Amino acid sequence: MATLVVIASIGIVALLHYGAFHQYVLRIARKKLNAATGIELRIRDFSVHLSGLSPSVDMYDVVIEGAPPYQTPPLLQVEHLRVGIQIVSLMSRKWYLKDVVIDHPIVLISVAEDGTTNLPPTKNSGQSTSLFDLGIRHIMLGQGELYYNDQKSSLDADLQDMEFQSSFESGPRRYSGGFSYKDGRIRFQNLKPVVHSLQAEFETTPDTFRLKRGTVSSGASRFSVSGTLNDYVHPKVSATYQTSLDMGELRQILKDATLPVGVVKLAGSAKYESDPKKPAVRSVALDGNVTSNVLEIHTPQINTLVRGLSARYAVQNGDLEVGDFGAQVLGGRGDV
Repeated sequence: MATLVVIASIGIVALLHYGAFHQYVLRIARKKLNAATGIELRIRDFSVHLSGLSPSVDMYDVVIEGAPPYQTPPLLQVEHLRVGIQIVSLMSRKWYLKDVVIDHPIVLISVAEDGTTNLPPTKNSGQSTSLFDLGIRHIMLGQGELYYNDQKSSLDADLQDMEFQSSFESGPRRYSGGFSYKDGRIRFQNLKPVVHSLQAEFETTPDTFRLKRGTVSSGASRFSVSGTLNDYVHPKVSATYQTSLDMGELRQILKDATLPVGVVKLAGSAKYESDPKKPAVRSVALDGNVTSNVLEIHTPQINTLVRGLSARYAVQNGDLEVGDFGAQVLGGRGDV
């Protein structure tokens, strides 16, 4: 048996010296990636390496063009893409993707005023491949950049230093990992850009997506959420959230001098259940409380302080209810 293993190993190593084997491994990698994305890749150069029965392909200057007439600049450029393949059986040609490493991807998404985009249509052969069927054991993305320009909605966004990592467990068929970026900027119409960062941890199965922790930070403001989505076709969502909103920053972003200055905190829960017979706004339910220690109100008509603000709120079937309202204004106190 040991002799057969040695002979097989020598034979595999020898294959690496043949261009036909390089092209064969490249076809495997591209086939798997095409099954996952439905999009063909253009590659400047590649190399093939072998570790045991695990060949890997390093691809350089990978490009996906945008849909006509927006081929330039490309939709996606990747400086380096590594795809590792674990061969299960040479005889039956069984393999799976062991590693996918993406270095410095740059994504540019454009939406024209008429609503057309540069997103190429995905191919549909009638047999879709699930990401869970691919079972990619490890995925890592580093130094990513995303640029989004929506001329129809006057919305621009760019995200820098994107990082993504994920691992796969074959038993429960579950992916788990994290996603983050820094110095993200979102600009809507003529408003000041919102500079923010994001950190998130997740788990996902063929039936459920769980956001273990998601935090968006912008200056002194912070929004944290955790929740679960069941049934991707008819989604049901339950979540809890906490928000600390710096109203002074919001005042600058919206360029609205009538907004108060201070920190407002919200905490509560949210639920959503898809119902084709109801508009989305009537399918959302919110419940929570809002508090603020001090709010400064400075307008041409009002110049005062509001202390100890607190209230309960609920949204059901598109209706907002507010109760248990309390606040101190100019030394007095009012309750509703």
